[in-house]
Amino acid sequence: MSLVVHRSPDQVREAIGRFVDYYERDGYQEAFRNAMPEAVYLGRREMLLQHRKEVRMRTSLGRRMHYYFS
Repeated sequence: MSLVVHRSPDQVREAIGRFVDYYERDGYQEAFRNAMPEAVYLGRREMLLQHRKEVRMRTSLGRRMHYYFS
């Protein structure tokens, strides 16, 4: 990790704004069962969790098929 030196209050505000944007949109939160805060706010958490479950099932099935038929 490197030290970031901000030379003006505007640079600090900009850096904080970028962090908040990342945290709110892209940062997975354990408190939300590893969903993004934006997804929870927009009511998409259950859809996201269902999608992840389907992907896990397809991946698992694909691995089993590969194992048994290779």
